[in-house]
Amino acid sequence: PTTDGGLGFDAFWYADFYHHLVGGSDKGSDYAKLIRSCGDGGDGPLAMDYFAGALTASANDTVVYASVHDHAGNAEQSARNIVLASGGAPLIGDTRRFAEARCRFAAGMTMMSAGTPFFFMGEEVAAANRYTYDTFLDNREDLRRLRVEEGAAMFRFHQDVIRFYRRHPALRSREIDVVYTHNENRIIAFLRRQGPDLLLIVGSLNNRPFREGYELPMQRVPDAWWKEIFNSDAEAYGGWNIGNGGHGRQSVGGRLTSILPACGFVVFTRVG
Repeated sequence: PTTDGGLGFDAFWYADFYHHLVGGSDKGSDYAKLIRSCGDGGDGPLAMDYFAGALTASANDTVVYASVHDHAGNAEQSARNIVLASGGAPLIGDTRRFAEARCRFAAGMTMMSAGTPFFFMGEEVAAANRYTYDTFLDNREDLRRLRVEEGAAMFRFHQDVIRFYRRHPALRSREIDVVYTHNENRIIAFLRRQGPDLLLIVGSLNNRPFREGYELPMQRVPDAWWKEIFNSDAEAYGGWNIGNGGHGRQSVGGRLTSILPACGFVVFTRVG
């Protein structure tokens, strides 16, 4: 505060959130690096519990991000998110589809966190060229073209998730409660709340969907009916359209079963 001799800033830049969520840097194994680890391939465990700690800490007056200029090509081992999410493989066919799904997950976790979300230009259209301070002009991409061509679905997702954020007071509060993580299954679930607005977000970075449903033991989730109101795997976003179809799910005794997409997230609101 200025009254204490400060400059009046009321939030701090929370870089660890990025290092746990994406990991486009030379950080070691004490960071989750979820998106980079997915892009490296395999179905092994991910450190969802490490990321849970970053999500919880986002409530401490932070600015959080899934990409920033330092980690879009300037820092060692850094690259655009879609490149990290694909392991640097050519962005064609299912490789691109999975990479975009992981990028939607990263953007969504940023928006659903308890911090103030920040996005770096180009991520909203899946820009792939390195952003470097000394060769920026050589690496420029036509963002307006990407918006209506190969980046159109990603752009539509960003439009919708920003609108969703603005509609829900719970997402603009500092209240967050991580109620479930499973490293082997690559799943995380957390609550956001502001007054009567209560949301349950369930994310999965598993490479396969849970089409028959995944049972989530979450002791701090109240008994209630929940309705799915957002799905990052919607066909309009380039996804496989796997989810709960807007149907109700009931939590009883701290347990709820939800269909989960591969490399995506769903959002429920309490309806009764």
